[in-house]
Amino acid sequence: MRLTVSDARSQLGHLVTRVQDPRTEVILTRHGKPVAALVSITEVRRIWDLQDTERNGWWWPLYRIRRGGGILRTSWDLVPGRDGKMVTRREAALQ
Repeated sequence: MRLTVSDARSQLGHLVTRVQDPRTEVILTRHGKPVAALVSITEVRRIWDLQDTERNGWWWPLYRIRRGGGILRTSWDLVPGRDGKMVTRREAALQ
C-alpha cells in the first residue's frame, strides 16, 4: 500500500493496526517518491537480525559462537589488548 505522508497522518491509528501483520507494509511518499515505510515490529526485528549478522558474522546461540571474517571465535576468547582492541588471550599475553 502506498500513501502520501499527509494522508498517513490522518489515518495513523488505522495504519498501525494494519501493519501489525508481518506480511503488510505501508510505503509513505512525498511528491510521488518513497520516503519511509511502516512495518510490523516483527519485520523490524528481522531486519535488525540481518544487519547484526552482516556486521558481526553468523551466530550459533547454543554454542555462543560467532563466525565472521573467516575466523571462528567464541564470545569468551577475546579480551581487551594493550591498545584497547579486542585480541585473543595469547596475543594479550604476548603484549
